[in-house]
Amino acid sequence: MNRITARSIGTYNANEWLNEGDGLYSSACTLRATWHIKKRNFSRYTKRLLMPSPQWQQITGMPRASMLLLGYAMEMYLKAGLVKAYAGCREEMLKRDLQKRFSHDLASLAKEIDFPVAAHKSDFDKLSEAIRFDRYPIEPNIEVPYHAQLNERTQKMWGRTDFLRLRRLTRQVRKHALRIDSDERQPASHMHFQVDKDGYLALRFGGRLRPRITFRFSTEQQQAGKSSPDDMLQLFLRESPPFVAHYWESAYFLHDDDKKTHVITMQKRLVTPS
Repeated sequence: MNRITARSIGTYNANEWLNEGDGLYSSACTLRATWHIKKRNFSRYTKRLLMPSPQWQQITGMPRASMLLLGYAMEMYLKAGLVKAYAGCREEMLKRDLQKRFSHDLASLAKEIDFPVAAHKSDFDKLSEAIRFDRYPIEPNIEVPYHAQLNERTQKMWGRTDFLRLRRLTRQVRKHALRIDSDERQPASHMHFQVDKDGYLALRFGGRLRPRITFRFSTEQQQAGKSSPDDMLQLFLRESPPFVAHYWESAYFLHDDDKKTHVITMQKRLVTPS
């Protein structure tokens, strides 16, 4: 069982995601600046009715492309933070959750790494839509005239104020992801406990994230019918120092099974006195 550590590489290394995000962010900003220069010549071309087709495609395509690149940069920064949050967990769990649990849902990713989502929910949704839908032709809606849909998309993509605000939010997310586990004022602790051959419990606290406990039942536990959160807790009640028991009722709690990741609510953590 491969688990995520500071020595992990590729998809399982936060710095790789940050580097990818930096390249995309730089490309988004450069493309947007180029578009503004080209757009200044727009009236000169239209007055003479000589707007060549390639130039027109650039005028209409660049703002969409810059928004798409910015959305992807945001996604890379959020997933850099996610890798740090999954310290000690299985690589297979992170790979599955990247694809199925989060995909391009930027607001959910931000919430998972404790970035303040509420004040920016609509902006996260805009960038998610840019990634998911706006790169494709518009799907007609019988309740809305097609030209109205097209005008709405154009306004959303061409707005200078919106792009500047989204760019600022993207930088804020990068800063947040970079500070996870890198803030001397809130040092991080990562603990991994092997349970039999294929089970584990991972605990992390500090590092500018809420405490997190992730566990996976071993084959032996499941065969013995010992596969409740309380059964897992019993293995750690006598741990010294008692970190797991200390954070059991306050941590963000995840169950990594073979098919999906389950968020375990407080009501399901049945604690039996030792």
